[in-house]
Amino acid sequence: MDLLLIRHAEPVRIAPGEGGGGPVDPELTPRGRAQAGRLAAWLAGEQLDAVLTSPMRRARETAGPVAEAHALAVEIAPELIE
Repeated sequence: MDLLLIRHAEPVRIAPGEGGGGPVDPELTPRGRAQAGRLAAWLAGEQLDAVLTSPMRRARETAGPVAEAHALAVEIAPELIE
């Protein structure tokens, strides 16, 4: 079995103090969405059995195109949260 660990694509930057003091959960930037699309294309020829992701928005948005390209559902794994 092979395990691929992939870091999320580029999220919107939240500067110190802009997050309101709590955890931030930014979406991907347009560049990040393009990165996620390129990742999906790069992995298109690979056999994937599952796509797991952290519940963080940037991670889910990165995993989505990969899962879609393989006709898989994205599985949210709360234990992967940072």
